Amino acid sequence: MALKPLIFLLSLFLVLGGCSPKPETPVDKDPVENAYRRLDRGDTSGAIAQLETLMREDPRPEVRDALASAYAARAGVFIDSYWGLISSFRAPVISNDQIRGTGVVARLARILTQLESRPELAGSQGLAQLVKVMASLELWQRRIDTLPVVEGPARQDLFRAMQVLEPTRKQGSRLYRALLGLVWFRSELQDGYHGWGRIEATLQKQDWRKTDPAQGRRILCDINFQQFTEWSARLVSVLGATIEDVTVAYPSKRDELRQAVRESERISRQFENAGRTTCR
Repeated sequence: MALKPLIFLLSLFLVLGGCSPKPETPVDKDPVENAYRRLDRGDTSGAIAQLETLMREDPRPEVRDALASAYAARAGVFIDSYWGLISSFRAPVISNDQIRGTGVVARLARILTQLESRPELAGSQGLAQLVKVMASLELWQRRIDTLPVVEGPARQDLFRAMQVLEPTRKQGSRLYRALLGLVWFRSELQDGYHGWGRIEATLQKQDWRKTDPAQGRRILCDINFQQFTEWSARLVSVLGATIEDVTVAYPSKRDELRQAVRESERISRQFENAGRTTCR
C-alpha cells in the first residue's frame, strides 16, 4: 500500500474531524505529494532530504507525517499489517513480588534461588533487581512479539521518525508513532537479551551455594550494572511515551496501561538505586 493513503486511512479510521476545507494544491506543485511519489519509487533518502528542508519552512502535520513515513521506510518498517495489534493491546500485569519469565529470565531466576543463601556476595542484590527489571520488560515483549525487529543503523532512522512525530496532536499520527515506538522497544529489548549470552554462561557454571566469596564477587561484579541501568531506564522511558500515544487514540485503555507503566518504572528505579552501589 502507498504510504500517503495509509496515513490518510488511519486518520479516517480515528474519525479526525474539525478540519475546514482548504483549496487544493495542484499535485505537480505540492512538495509533499512529490515526496510521497519518491517514497513509492523507493527513493527514501531523496524524500528525506526534500522533506527535512520543507519542514524547516513548513512544519504542518502533513509534512511531519510524510517525513516520519520516509524515515520509517528507510528503516525497513512497513507496519500496515500491524494496526490490529494496537486496537487489541492489553496491559501486562506487572508485579514486584515475584519473578515470572521464560528463557533468560527463568534461567537467571534459578541462579537467584541459589544466591538467596549467599547475601554476603557483592553483586547479588544488583543481580536480583536486574532480573526483576528483565522479567517486567519480558511481559511487555510478549504483547508485541509479532512486530518486526530493526537492526543496526536502521534503528536510528526509526527513532528519528518517532522524534519527528513527537509534537503532533493528530490521533492518526500519534497512533502511527505508538506503533513505531513499540517496534523500537522490541528491537532494543532483543539486543538486551542477546547481550546476556556471555554473562549467563559464566553464572551458570557456578554452584553458588559453595562458591568462594572472593571468586563470587569477581564473577558478579563483572556484570556492567551501570550499563544495564541506563539501558533499562531508556527502555522504560520510551515505553511510557509510547503508551501515552496509545491512550490518545484509545482513551479506554488509559488506566490499565498507565498502571502497568508505573509498576515498570518503579522496578526500574529500584534497580537503578541498587546498580549505583553494587560492587563499589
